[in-house]
Amino acid sequence: MPRNLDTRNKSQYPLINAAKNNFDNLKQTFDKLENDLKRKYDEQNAKIGTMISLISVQLQNQNEGLKTVYSSMKEITPIVTLTLGICQRVLSKETMCSNDKENEMTKATINQLQISADYLNNMNKFMTQKQAEFMNSFDTNIQLIQTVYHLFSCSR
Repeated sequence: MPRNLDTRNKSQYPLINAAKNNFDNLKQTFDKLENDLKRKYDEQNAKIGTMISLISVQLQNQNEGLKTVYSSMKEITPIVTLTLGICQRVLSKETMCSNDKENEMTKATINQLQISADYLNNMNKFMTQKQAEFMNSFDTNIQLIQTVYHLFSCSR
C-alpha cells in the first residue's frame, strides 16, 4: 500500500504544480490590476485637487472683479446724485424768472430729477447691502473650498 500512495502522490504533483502556477498567474494579474487601479485613483485625486485649487483661484479673481464693480458704482452714484441735485437747484432758480408754461415744464423736470436722485440713493444703499452680503458669501465659499481641499488632501 505505501507504494500505491507514492504513485498516487506523484501523479498529483503535476496537477498541484499546474494549479499553483495558475494561482500565481492569477495573483500577478490581480496585482497588476490593483496597481493600475491605484495609479488611476492617485491620478484622479491629483486632478480633483488641482480642480479644487483652480476653483478657489477663480472665485478669488471673480471676487476681485466684482469688488471693483461695486466700488466703482458706489463712487459714481453719489456724484450723479449730487449732479442731479445741482440741476434741480438751477432749475428751481430758473422757474422764478420764467412764465407759467415754462414754469410747469421746469417743475416737472425738477420732480423727475428728485425722483431720480431718490432712486439713485436707494440703489446706492441696496448695492452697499448686497456688497456686504456678497463678501460674506464669498468668505463662506472660500472657507468651504479650503475645508474640502484639506479633507481631500488628508484622505490621500
